[in-house]
Amino acid sequence: MSDSNQATLRAALEAFNDPNRRQEYLDIYAPDVILHGYPRGLAGLEGARSFYSQLWRAFPDARLTVDGVIAHETRSRRATGSRASRPATSMERR
Repeated sequence: MSDSNQATLRAALEAFNDPNRRQEYLDIYAPDVILHGYPRGLAGLEGARSFYSQLWRAFPDARLTVDGVIAHETRSRRATGSRASRPATSMERR
C-alpha cells in the first residue's frame, strides 16, 4: 500500500472515530462516489452523508478499527489479441 493510501486510511479512521471530526471523514469521499453495499436508494455523496448521519445518531460511540491491511501491487496489461470471437480493444486493464 502506498504511503499516500496509508495516510488516507489513517486520516479516515481518525476522523470517523472522533465525533468532532466526522465531517472530515465525509470530506474524504469523492463528489461522484459510487456506493456499493449501502441501503437501496442511497446514492452519491449525499447518500453517504445520510447513511453516516443516521449511523452516528444511532451509535454515537461507533468506532472503526483495522487489525491488518492486505495490499497488492497493481499491474497493468493491454488487450492486443482477439479472444472468443471479439476483437481486441487495446484498452489498458488493471
